[in-house]
Amino acid sequence: GGSVVRTVYDPSVAKRVVHLIRDPFDNVVSRFHHAYREHKDLNDADWTFHFSKEGFRDWCASLNRKYGRWDGQPSHRSSAYKLQLGG
Repeated sequence: GGSVVRTVYDPSVAKRVVHLIRDPFDNVVSRFHHAYREHKDLNDADWTFHFSKEGFRDWCASLNRKYGRWDGQPSHRSSAYKLQLGG
């Protein structure tokens, strides 16, 4: 893998802003790709998801179990629900 270099720019230098709008599904796929590379680079033995359609589906299912499915209402386990309760 490559290295990551974090860069911060002086806000007074910016003349324009570009907002990138992506399909939310593309973001989920990108998160899977990032997590896959990160865990593989670390030789994480606990990472059991394959880089495939089935691996992606299994990864999504594991997140659903961990955080709850989105049905329009926050799950009692979700951070959005805890924020509503002030927790």
